[in-house]
Parts: sequence; structure tokens; C-alpha cells
Amino acid sequence: MKQSVKTYLTVFMLGIQLYPLWLHAQTKTEASLDSIVQLKSFTLSASRYTQTIAGQKSETLDSSQLHVPAARNLADLLAQQNSLFVKSYGLGGLALGSFRGTMAAHTATLWNGFNLQSPMNGLLDYALLPAVFMDDVKLNLGGSGALYGSGSVGGTILLTNSALFNQGFESSISASVGSFEEYQQSIKVAWSNNKLACKLRLFNHSAENNFPFANTAVQDKPIQHQQNAALEQQGALFESYIRPSKNQKISVRFWYQNNQRQIPATIVSKPGQQEQVDKFYRTTLEWNAGIKRHKLSARLAYFDERIEFTDISTSLDETSQSKASIVELEDIFDLTSQLQIELGVLYNYATALSDGYGSSKPNLQRFAGYGALSFVSKNRSWNSRLSLRKEYFGTTGVPFTPSLGTEKLLFSWLKLSATISRNYRVPTFNDLFWTEQGAKGNKQLIPESGWSGDVGISSTVNKNNFKLEAQANFFLSKLNNMIVWQPGTDGIWTPQNVSIVQAHGVEASSAISYKLKKFRCEIKPSYSYTISIDKSQQAVNTTYGKQLFYVPIHLYKVETAIHYQKFSVSYFHTYCGKRFINNENTSYLNPYQLDGIRVAQLVLFNKFGISAFFEINNILNKQYQIIAWRAMPGINFQAGLSISFHSTKNK
Repeated sequence: MKQSVKTYLTVFMLGIQLYPLWLHAQTKTEASLDSIVQLKSFTLSASRYTQTIAGQKSETLDSSQLHVPAARNLADLLAQQNSLFVKSYGLGGLALGSFRGTMAAHTATLWNGFNLQSPMNGLLDYALLPAVFMDDVKLNLGGSGALYGSGSVGGTILLTNSALFNQGFESSISASVGSFEEYQQSIKVAWSNNKLACKLRLFNHSAENNFPFANTAVQDKPIQHQQNAALEQQGALFESYIRPSKNQKISVRFWYQNNQRQIPATIVSKPGQQEQVDKFYRTTLEWNAGIKRHKLSARLAYFDERIEFTDISTSLDETSQSKASIVELEDIFDLTSQLQIELGVLYNYATALSDGYGSSKPNLQRFAGYGALSFVSKNRSWNSRLSLRKEYFGTTGVPFTPSLGTEKLLFSWLKLSATISRNYRVPTFNDLFWTEQGAKGNKQLIPESGWSGDVGISSTVNKNNFKLEAQANFFLSKLNNMIVWQPGTDGIWTPQNVSIVQAHGVEASSAISYKLKKFRCEIKPSYSYTISIDKSQQAVNTTYGKQLFYVPIHLYKVETAIHYQKFSVSYFHTYCGKRFINNENTSYLNPYQLDGIRVAQLVLFNKFGISAFFEINNILNKQYQIIAWRAMPGINFQAGLSISFHSTKNK
């Protein structure tokens, strides 16, 4: 009986992921399983910025992909793996991400615990985040307002840097070239003893991005070349970790980056001369200490971000700048071996300067208090977490924000999970203070808020050289008072709390691997089905019940890899379903499928390592658009080489 139940559930979860394959007549996979493996244990002491929260679905980006010998940006990797839908405006252009049918501003991205979303517009451009600057990237799906604060509505991306002590000296230098005159270089130098660890990373990236494309907006679809799309990026990340005593650690991080990008026109417009410079400084200081059963931390951050936009053809020259200071104090206390309490306070002070705000220099202050109670059973088969948060935002109150997550190991191979949470997003500087160009902010706005929840089932099975991990989740969410910019009777655009959005869907993912002597095969499919509709009263007879624009109903990704010792061949496939491009659902972009292949080789020699890769993207040379009228490249190539040195001999 037990065996039949196990087989049925696993086949069910796999079936959800294989549905798109049937839908698009591609491949069929069969799997059998007949053994067990212990699921990952629960850790009480980890920070909420690094641990998997009880009941919440979590995905981790393949760390080997973060440090391939090329300074790829995070948008490229997120688009290739995991459940995030990345809205890319083209090579080197703006790239935004969204989970579970929400908007880009509803995905919080935390760098070592600090939110990187712009306080001016609530967005974060993933094309500006070099993958080589990250040690770990984790995606938590679903709302987590009580844990991570404003903006964590559809999901949260956690970017983490870390260092190990007593590692000696290590360094690496990487370079790659690609189609459309793309060149990337990166350097990493690290040194540590038992008291001090330092790490410096540098990167440089340039590209012309003058790729050919078929202009579908013109009769006969002539082949044209992308214009005014060049970019140059340089950045540095320095980290220092000091261990003054056995139970204390001090961490300092400084991140500088300069990005110069030309802004290409749409394929229905004449080539323009718009350019944008994004420059930022991000500094953090963190102290951690363990005193008896307390784990104390004090964290400070200062972010200075500047955007310069110019349009030579219209003599437009605008500059905007935001500065944010963040202080957070936290105490994690182990009541017993099964109960843990977490208490903390956070203060955020931000200012902004922009021509769009007129002569004023507005500021926003946010204060939040939060707490959590975590429980784990004696045999570690059941754990739960209750979190509470109350934030104050100017004179406008943010709703009290609770969340509850739980997961239960029914059998050693099967786990059930569930979460429910209230989530919110506060208005941005633009929403509140914008004053020019036919638009005006609204100081009467209140925070968006709503509830979300999901239930999930997961299984991990291992027999000899075969391993399978599978997971399926059903989610449901509702967001009230969503802020929407719309024209008034005087023709001036103003933001209003008018929209109500409901979303539901299913996500399924798995990782299957088989090892035979020096060979290892892997396949990692993931699929999401998302319905996200407008339920606003004002939308009756116009957009009521319609799918939100740029939210694909079907999104399917799969990665397959074959490894032989240090040699590997990987194949990537992405299917993105139809996306509507207006609220009335009368216009849409066609589905697209992308395929890519990567070949990599690593050679270890004494204290040196040499790795090389060759990658082909969009191998079938498909013409497609992710954003309407924004050109995307056809088949393109990348190749790179990396040389590393470690004072300890490679194993």
C-alpha cells in the first residue's frame, strides 16, 4: 500500500511538469522509484535571510552557473532557470522579474538582507547585477511580508555573500567573448586566516548588441540591425570579515558599479539617441554575536543610487538620485531545543532628488517591529513558524502583517507544507511626489495589501545511483488597493488605489539524476500555470476577469546535463506561453520557445584550475518578443576561459 501511494504521488507531481511537453508535442519521460532518502533537516539558528522558511517553496540557483568564466548578469541566469518570469527589453536592456502573476514591484530582492528595490519606482533591474558578485541566490516563492517587509508579495530573491576562514590565498581571472562584439572580464582575489577573511571582485563588460532581427512591424519582415543598444559596465565588490572572538563576527561590504547604456527604440520607431547611466554605491556593516542562547545582530546599510538620462535628439537631460539609510537590530533566542523566538526592529530613512519632484527634496521614513516563533518537533519531522510584523510608513498605516508556515514529514520520503500570509507594498517616491509632464503624484495613497497562501507536496527518493526530488504547489492570492496610474478628467495621469488582483495556479519542479561510474546525468524540469485576473469594480465590462498583461499562463523550463569526470554538456529549453499586452486581452504576443547548449571542461593541475566553456543561445534562431515591439537576438554564441589558483592543492 505504502509503495503504491508513493508511486502515485510521485507520478502525479511529474505529470504536472510533463503536461507542457504533451501540450507542445515534445518529449515524454518515465521514471520509477522504489527507495527512500531522508529529507533535509530543519535548522533553528539560521537567519531568515539565508534559511528556507517553514512551509515556503524555495529554489536555489545552481551555484556552478554563478561563476562560469564570464560575468553574466543575473537576468540571464534567472531567465534560464527557476520559476521566475523575466521581462527583458532586449540584450543589455531593462530586465524585470515577477512571481505568481504579480507585477515586478511585487518581487523583493534582498542583498544580504537589505532590499535593493528602488525607493523611487519600486523596481530592480536584474541586468545590472553581475552573477560573479553573488555566492548564493535563493528564490522564495509566495508572499513573505512579515519576514521581509514591503514588496515581498509574489516572491523574494535572496542574494548572499559569504566567506570561509582559514582558506589561505586564492584567485581567479576570467574572460569571455560573444556575438555582437561582447567582451567580459572578471577578477576575484581572496585571502583568509582564522581571524580575517577578505575578498575583492572586479568585472568589466562591454557589448555593441547590434544583432540582426526580422522587423515584423514592416511588410515582408525585412532583416534589420539593432541600433543604439551598446553598453559598458564596470563594478567592484569588496568584502571583509573579521572574527574578533570565537563567538563574534564583523562583516563589511562595499559595492560600486557604473553602467552606461544606450536605449534602443522599438521596432516601430526610428532609431533614437537616448542613453542612461546607472551608478550606485552600496555599503553594509554587520555585527553578529552568539551569547549563551542568544544570537544577536546589528546591521547598517547606506545606498546611494543615481540615474542620468539623456536624449540628444530632444536635448533632454535629467538626473535623479536616491539615498537610503537602514538600521536593523535583531535577537534570536533559543527558548528550548524545539522553540525559538526572534525579535527585531528596523528603521529606513530615504531621500530622493529628481526634476520630476520639482523643487522639493522629499523623504520617507519607515519603522518596523517584527517577531517570530519557530517550532520543531523532537524527531525533526514537523516544523512551523509564526511571524508578525507591524510597520509605520509616514502618516499612513501599514496593516498588521502576520504569516504562518508549516511542514510535516509524513514519511521519510514525503513532506506536506502550507503557508498563509498577509503582504503589502508601500507607495514609492514617484507615486507620492511626481509633479511634471502631465502626471502628478498622490499623497493620499495607502499601501497595497492582501493575502496569499499555498499548499505543497514534495518527495525525495534515492536508490543506489538514482535520485529524484519532486515538488508541486498550489497557490492562491488576492491583492487590494493596487496602485494604478490613470488619466483624470483633466487629462493628468495620477496614481489611485483602485485595482484588485486575484491569482491562482500550480507550480511543479523536479530534479532527476543518475550516476554510473564516471558518468552522471541530470534533468531538471519546472512548470508553472498562472491565472492572474483583474477583479476591480471599475473594470466591469472592460477588463474585469481578464488576465493581467505580460503574465504568461504557461511557463516551462528544463535543463538537461551529462557529466563525464570534469567535462559536461548542458541543454536548456524554455517555453513561454501567450502574453496579453493590454488590459482588455484583445492583443497578445505569441508563445516562444528557446533552446541553448553549453559545453564546459575543467582541468585541475596541482594548485591551478583551468576551465573553459562554449555556449550557443537560441540555437534554432527563433524570432520572438518578450515585450511588444522590442527586438530580441537570434542565434548567438559565447566562449570563455578561466584560470584559478588556490594555495591549497586542488582535490
